[in-house]
Amino acid sequence: MKRALEALKRYYDGAPRPPLSEVAVGERDQLTLFLRQGGVALRLGASASDARLKRFDRVWAALGPDTQRVRVVYLDNEIRADRVTVRFGTSE
Repeated sequence: MKRALEALKRYYDGAPRPPLSEVAVGERDQLTLFLRQGGVALRLGASASDARLKRFDRVWAALGPDTQRVRVVYLDNEIRADRVTVRFGTSE
């Protein structure tokens, strides 16, 4: 519970970001945040660090109208922290 609350605080203390609907702490304390609109999953891995959240901000802004098609944003690459992977769904 403490990790989830800490992640929420970091998420909302930063730049204006889309509202969340859920915070999940999974196996090995992996954090996943879910956006309220569209249920987009933000996979943060073991840390909701400011650097990861700032990368999310940059990617989200760069996607522009394509954010409607996003299903998952992977910010959890431990080896190449500078890389973000975005998985899109269908635009129905």
